[in-house]
Amino acid sequence: MSTIRKGNYYRNRTRQWLEQEGWTVAVAETNYGVYTGDRVVYVKRDLWGGDLIAKNEEEIVWVQVKANDGDVAAGAKQLLAAGPWPGVSLWVVYWPPRRLIKVGPEIFVITPGCPEPQPDCSSSRSGKTGSGTGRS
Repeated sequence: MSTIRKGNYYRNRTRQWLEQEGWTVAVAETNYGVYTGDRVVYVKRDLWGGDLIAKNEEEIVWVQVKANDGDVAAGAKQLLAAGPWPGVSLWVVYWPPRRLIKVGPEIFVITPGCPEPQPDCSSSRSGKTGSGTGRS
């Protein structure tokens, strides 16, 4: 599976999970073609470091989806590099291998001022908690 295909798979999986949990979700990526002489190369860019924007009655969340757990810190840096986010929660979502959608992903809540997601700087929320929302 190519990197692009893998990223699309996990982004769509996260979108499906969020919608099942009652969130309204929009894709925050843009695709465009770059002409290089005789051919077109398609480029995908995240809008302000996020893959998805989700909202419910209580909050707005900017979501960066990662397919590998080693990329969670890079996802946090992408979100934080976009600037201050007053009133918006920042999540980096990671899907462990073979994790079911009904169980949900690992969610790392990013706190500004913390260099990377750590248990003492941000809370790691696992997919299945008491409320079933994937959040504690």
